[in-house]
Amino acid sequence: MLNGGKKMKKNIFMLAGLLLSIGSAASSTQFQLDQKLITAAASGDLTTVKNLLMIPEINVNAVDNSNATALIHAAYNDYLPVVNELLIKKSNIIDLTIIDTSSCTALSAAAYAGLKPIVQRLLAASGTMSKNYFEQALTKAFAGAKTNGRDSLQEISSLIYKAAIKKYPSIKTYFWNLIETNPFLWEFN
Repeated sequence: MLNGGKKMKKNIFMLAGLLLSIGSAASSTQFQLDQKLITAAASGDLTTVKNLLMIPEINVNAVDNSNATALIHAAYNDYLPVVNELLIKKSNIIDLTIIDTSSCTALSAAAYAGLKPIVQRLLAASGTMSKNYFEQALTKAFAGAKTNGRDSLQEISSLIYKAAIKKYPSIKTYFWNLIETNPFLWEFN
């Protein structure tokens, strides 16, 4: 109990310090807090993300000038601990379907970058997403393979396909069309 109390005091002091560093809570605008969260997530600053998520008014679905959320930035930049924190702390309100100006959701950004652990985590949180959500992620996985190399394409696209096929059997056709139009990216055994 004593250690828990010390930890809580430490968190409160860290939060107070954070609020002071960005100006007092009264003078800080909601926009500044939201942008601070996006910046912290984009740079993998887990401590700042945790502290900001303690503020009830923080908007985890706020976007920057490229319409990217904290989750999109964390996913694309390979910050799994930040992705986990955002999904755990704000699971009931975080919007996984927000699309940035590069036409990416958090899942499709991670798929494009070939980041298997993040793709797995986002798929676990995806619940009842639309067929389009999964198709977009598959398309970005193939686009990423063209840009970044095909090393992870089969693993990433297979994960997305398996998550979607149960609910959307017609995604099989979409998937095979991607393979047929990009045969040089796919290794057949």
